[in-house]
Amino acid sequence: MDKGPFFLLIFCLIGLRCIAQSNNSLHEMHATVERYTDQGQWDSAMNILFKLKEEKPFDASTFHYIACIYAIKGKEDSVFHYLYRVADTVPHLLNLSDPDFYPFIESPRWAALEDRYFRAGRIKKMVKDTAYARKLLRMTIKDQAYYQEIRREETQLKPQKEKIKALWRKKEILNAQNLQTLEQMVQAKGWPLFSTVGPSLSGAAFLVVQHSDYRTMKKYYRSIKTACETGEGNCGSMALLYDRIRILENKPQRYGSQVHFDEKTKSYQLYPLEDTAQVNDFREYMGLGLLEEYLSSWKIELTIPKRKNPLAYADSVVFYHDSGQDPKYPYPHGAEVWNNSEMMALDPNVVKGKNNKAVLVMPVGSTIILKFIDNQIVNYPYQPDIFIKEEGASGDRAITYVSHDGIKFDSLGITIGGRTSALDLEAIDYKQSVKFIKLVSLDNNGSLPGFDLMHGKGTPLSSVPAKYTQKDIEQYLVQARVEEILSAPSQLSDLKSIYFESGKYYIADSVKPYLQTIILYLKKELKIKIELSGFTDDVGSAQANETLALRRAQAVSNYLIAAGISQERILARGIPYLETNQNYDSEKNRALQRKVTMQYVSK
Repeated sequence: MDKGPFFLLIFCLIGLRCIAQSNNSLHEMHATVERYTDQGQWDSAMNILFKLKEEKPFDASTFHYIACIYAIKGKEDSVFHYLYRVADTVPHLLNLSDPDFYPFIESPRWAALEDRYFRAGRIKKMVKDTAYARKLLRMTIKDQAYYQEIRREETQLKPQKEKIKALWRKKEILNAQNLQTLEQMVQAKGWPLFSTVGPSLSGAAFLVVQHSDYRTMKKYYRSIKTACETGEGNCGSMALLYDRIRILENKPQRYGSQVHFDEKTKSYQLYPLEDTAQVNDFREYMGLGLLEEYLSSWKIELTIPKRKNPLAYADSVVFYHDSGQDPKYPYPHGAEVWNNSEMMALDPNVVKGKNNKAVLVMPVGSTIILKFIDNQIVNYPYQPDIFIKEEGASGDRAITYVSHDGIKFDSLGITIGGRTSALDLEAIDYKQSVKFIKLVSLDNNGSLPGFDLMHGKGTPLSSVPAKYTQKDIEQYLVQARVEEILSAPSQLSDLKSIYFESGKYYIADSVKPYLQTIILYLKKELKIKIELSGFTDDVGSAQANETLALRRAQAVSNYLIAAGISQERILARGIPYLETNQNYDSEKNRALQRKVTMQYVSK
């Protein structure tokens, strides 16, 4: 026997065991730190963290933990020392957003630290509006401040009620300040989107709204929903806000995001669910994990019953064509979800039902047709109806077609990889139910060659049993329009303004998703017209500003007309700034007047 390879094998096995033991040890140390911090045992937590620092000298998460505990202890110099250490390793804005840093955010040293992070290459590339992003960062910190202290005190055997009340009073002051700041920013610059402030900070606005009053939540719900459906916002935020509004209306929640503390049992309890059997389907559609796992952090146990009705997945693959654009691998081919670096031969029929173990890798030009057997998909009001799940984060795209009979297909739009992509049948005014979906792969940007299809599925409310007749479907949708009040278009007077840069009249990309919601409403409500009024600031001559005001209104009008809204339903006019009696004593006030206001009017 050749002893060389034998001893090498033994050495490798020992090495792998050591690595596994080391990883387990680090995991246990992190868990111990979390337990100590939950209990307020800061010194014990710090001792473990310094041991972790010795094990992994350049670990950003360890530096961040240490900075948080120093913040709780009021050690300002140490806080900034370790936050700069984080910036030297992996600068990420979430590392600055911890509520423990609230006492330091007005310090000049904090502004300098922010500069360091916002200049980092990756952050600089994602954040287009740094001023807005800075405000959102501080709003996040203020929004989350004191919650940990409140939760820790509530779970004590003998909680100090006066202390809890005092903490809540501080929270209410911060929440009011945040809401005022947010409303000013939204009025001036619109709802914060992924493309303007980056994914890390766009959620700060949702946090502020979530902790506001019922009226404010309903006011901003559609902005958050639109951002979700256009890929400009987090869909989980939409789900959480929907649940919170439902609870305030004394109605069951849909996504299971809301819990409350029960004084009698001294434990957290889940608010009632709309549909326990289907809750995880709702959550998947919003990009949320299993409810059971979410509730475990609150020490709440929940058993999800088996569904009586079939799930809304496409049940069968009726056609598949591999384009052969990637001759490197045999085709059809695929990859296991959790090990997608290795290719394998794959039967296309594996892409059906709830089989999420493997994805079908579709090189550019490949086509697949999926059929719904147990269900059919209908145009549910005010929400997307279909999503196609693609594995990975490369942003690969596929054209999505829908059909009732499997013969005539209509293009519904493009589904984008890296997230659960939603598609709305209302966009093409599709009258029939959908029983077939066709996908054609367009891109090859990731490590695997093409669009990596996991499954096609109807959104929970858009899926009805296959046995439903057209009359059944019509009755179902009539009732749906009554129930889905939250998603319905707002009142006729509830339209926000669109703002412009000084001297400009082109429409910014950031407001186009909002205009799409107006277009959708106008296409549904054919008896409604829209009135557009353009305004300017006082910079420049009166004649030039009068022309500019009209051009701004016409720019919005042209955008609506290009989307199919009849010109007869649009009134566009310019309002000379001399007629507005507005205050122009600062650049901020001037910016608020460079706008187009919109008003629905009945025919």
